[in-house]
Amino acid sequence: MEYAPAAEPGQRIRSIELADGGAVDPERAYTVAVMDETVPDEAVSSCEETGRSIEDVLEEAVRGAGTISPAQDGRLKIVEP
Repeated sequence: MEYAPAAEPGQRIRSIELADGGAVDPERAYTVAVMDETVPDEAVSSCEETGRSIEDVLEEAVRGAGTISPAQDGRLKIVEP
């Protein structure tokens, strides 16, 4: 995803693609996970409230994996507006 934080709301996401580099299909529904409060309610067409915080989810994932090795894989690029 290319993201321009200084751009006007509604213009901040410049481009987005799937993890494999493919295009997002506008006819398909996708499941995504986001951190609390990062997406405005009006941008969500449907969601399931789990009642779990992002901290709880991350802790569970790290404990389950034992160790993690985060990579800077270029999925998020900050761009100028």
